[in-house]
Amino acid sequence: IEDRLRNANDQLAALSAKGAPQPPATVDKKGFESFNAGLDQERDRIAALRNTIGEHRKRLEALPDLIAKTRKESEAAEKNASLLAESSKSAKTDTEKKLIDLRLENARLEKQMALKSIKILTEEADLAADLEPVLNAELELAEKQLERLEQELELYSKAYEQQLALAQQQKVDSLARKEKEAATAKTPAARFIAEWE
Repeated sequence: IEDRLRNANDQLAALSAKGAPQPPATVDKKGFESFNAGLDQERDRIAALRNTIGEHRKRLEALPDLIAKTRKESEAAEKNASLLAESSKSAKTDTEKKLIDLRLENARLEKQMALKSIKILTEEADLAADLEPVLNAELELAEKQLERLEQELELYSKAYEQQLALAQQQKVDSLARKEKEAATAKTPAARFIAEWE
């Protein structure tokens, strides 16, 4: 838990220390699609973290009631064991005594199981309380990483749009040049080739 919390805090600090995202040097369709896929994965990870935190909180809220219920079961098993111990003394036949002794042993086992369950549930409650800040830090880190990815994607998108606009402009210029060549061609063969191009 401590390592996870330290790791999340270190990554948060490193992310905060980074400057603003810079536009990419080179862009292409494959890189743009890869960026989008990474963004979708990060969104899915955040949704899973939020779901985990929600389930964790529900479990944490349910633990006190579960511990109280298990304590009642332990007390009931103890009361049952003392009643069976008393009735074992007054058993009239050997068979009846054996049956009561088996029930007494069963009640003692139920009490031991309840006590063990209380111990486990108490440890789980302590662990869950310790784990909550870790989950919150990991969620905060994931949200900041998503925010940064969205900023980088916006820069990448603008650069990609500029690249596409430049390529489109070059094609328009090339077409205009070829149309001018077709209009100014002196020979029929040159005019035919220019128009065909």
